[in-house]
Amino acid sequence: MGSASIKFDRYPNATFSRVFNDILGFRTICSNYEEVLCLETEEKIRVVDMSKGKSNDDGYRGVHVYYQKDNKHYPIEIQFNTYYDRQLNDWLHDKFYKRGYDSFYGQILRKYYENGRIKLAEELEEVLENVLHHCEKI
Repeated sequence: MGSASIKFDRYPNATFSRVFNDILGFRTICSNYEEVLCLETEEKIRVVDMSKGKSNDDGYRGVHVYYQKDNKHYPIEIQFNTYYDRQLNDWLHDKFYKRGYDSFYGQILRKYYENGRIKLAEELEEVLENVLHHCEKI
């Protein structure tokens, strides 16, 4: 429930059901996002495409699929990621999101990852430290 509390604090004006839309959720790996995006035509399915980033891009990539039987039931969330994106998403979750850094830094970490400058969790920590302390030109 710790993450639920953080989420509620982050979105104080949102409805309860909007904030807690992932009480039951799963993660899985997909080979590409196109196969998941095809699900948006299915009844009772809502697809949220973050494969190219969120509107407030923080480096996260993925596609979330929500199934809701009806309005009396909370939705079930399935997070789909490619292996490539899951790796960075896990590192960002452990080293970045929980510490409350600005999403701008997540974008920078994503660029370093995509350019091959981050291949290990330790390298992410080093790049993050450099970026936060402006030791490295961005």
